[in-house]
Amino acid sequence: MNGFTRKIFAFVSLARPVNFLLVFAAVLIGGALSGKIGIHSLIAAFSAALVLSGANAANDFFDINADSINHPERVLPKGMLTRHEAIIFAIAAQIAGLILAFTIGLRTAIFAFWAIALLWGYSLWLSGTPLVGNFVISVLCGSALIYGALPSGVVSAKTVWAAIIAAAINFPREVLKDVSDIEGDRKAGRATFPNKFGIRKAVNVAVIGAIFAQMVILIPYAIGIYSQSYLAAVFFASMMMWFGIIYAVRGYPEQGQRFLKVAMVLGVLALAIEVIFGGK
Repeated sequence: MNGFTRKIFAFVSLARPVNFLLVFAAVLIGGALSGKIGIHSLIAAFSAALVLSGANAANDFFDINADSINHPERVLPKGMLTRHEAIIFAIAAQIAGLILAFTIGLRTAIFAFWAIALLWGYSLWLSGTPLVGNFVISVLCGSALIYGALPSGVVSAKTVWAAIIAAAINFPREVLKDVSDIEGDRKAGRATFPNKFGIRKAVNVAVIGAIFAQMVILIPYAIGIYSQSYLAAVFFASMMMWFGIIYAVRGYPEQGQRFLKVAMVLGVLALAIEVIFGGK
């Protein structure tokens, strides 16, 4: 692998390609659940994915000290990119995402700007604030589905529930990530919930959050908004959440949050199945 190829690989890694694809799919699904997707939906999906990629790069820029302990495999601790390159990438990606949002309309542009402002607020101040930062990221995670519906001008109940589900599943994972990152966060002076109140209390919060998410994913079916196709598909996401809970309680928060990330992916797939087979 030559120098240019290594640099491209480093920028791709910085953007978190799995998260890029996940938010891209979530935006499209949010639009489809509201009944209509088109070229503007694709533009919105690219816009959201670019905004998230920029946010990941900015987060790595600010977190380099903590990541040198928690995630030494990332491109900045490994020296594959400089902090200057990372922050330039972050700004460029988010400007590109905001420009794409403007091409759709003012409403999507305002929404994108709001998301960018919150993401920078998270990187600068909120990531070390107990539970607040976790909540903000979870809300933004769910808002990707709302964003996908904006180009059509209709945000249906299906899309709103999809956003609530995504946020509910993501919250306990964010708390468990803080537990896994406690050593580096402590070195960086970050007062995350586990650093301030202890690992056991943080795990308890994550478990309560995961149990709450288990109930939330069933509500739209119970009230007749989602179909049996969704219920069958979301069963697998539910199982991954239970595995995450079990691992967290047994003292393996890293494995627990990984199961919850799988649950997120399977939850998105369940929503896609609702789009395809659920009807209107």
